[in-house]
Amino acid sequence: MNNHWNDLYTPKYFWKGTKGRKSRIFVDACCPLTGYYIDNCILDPIYQFLKSPTENITFDCLMNECLDSFFRACRDDMESTRTLEHFTEESNANGWEYLSDGKPFN
Repeated sequence: MNNHWNDLYTPKYFWKGTKGRKSRIFVDACCPLTGYYIDNCILDPIYQFLKSPTENITFDCLMNECLDSFFRACRDDMESTRTLEHFTEESNANGWEYLSDGKPFN
């Protein structure tokens, strides 16, 4: 185990009806930092290193990989918000309607 286990993995949560409980055995690695999917992109180099550690990877190198992965994910996320598909999904999800000239329908 490492000193950062609780930061990288959260206890899996189980529900039965309206009652929930945290597992003492199973862990979840899904978005442990902020709850946003980019958490997985940030931590992926660390998870890969923990699965198969190598001698030639330094802490600085690992942190640079995490930052590169984070910035790539942010760029991709921003670019995806500028597509017609994203606009259509947002409009449908929020019930926005427009006239043929592009003005919002009230």
